[in-house]
Amino acid sequence: MSRIKIVLGDDFALTSELVSPIWVEIDGEAFPDTDWDDFSHILLGWRSSALFSFSDASKGFEWLFMDGPYEIVVRRKGDALALSCMREDRCLLSGECSFHDLAVALYDALKRMGYLLHEKGLDQGATAWMAEDIRARSARIRKLI
Repeated sequence: MSRIKIVLGDDFALTSELVSPIWVEIDGEAFPDTDWDDFSHILLGWRSSALFSFSDASKGFEWLFMDGPYEIVVRRKGDALALSCMREDRCLLSGECSFHDLAVALYDALKRMGYLLHEKGLDQGATAWMAEDIRARSARIRKLI
């Protein structure tokens, strides 16, 4: 099985949404890359929703990126999940993990985002809804692990 991690960088930009460095690591290799900036709050929301709706009957799901032609295709492979990191129709990186390990990676990323929002004072005022959303998703993912 592969080691899976969702990495959030420390640098946040707040426009109409939160933009920060975000990528996925499979066995220490980054996808799309370690310099990738994207709408991290939205991406973590999409990834959470995909896990929440995944069931024993599901064949898989996709984790999209907002910017660029990148996605992570997740397919059931026996008792494991096969992850294919795609750029358009080309697989750049792949690995396998359990549903539990993928949920833990997402939980860790949600907790980190909650911490960073608090550290930067973005858990108050006009952006407090983001922090609340992250807390709610963290709690729900926690039940899956």
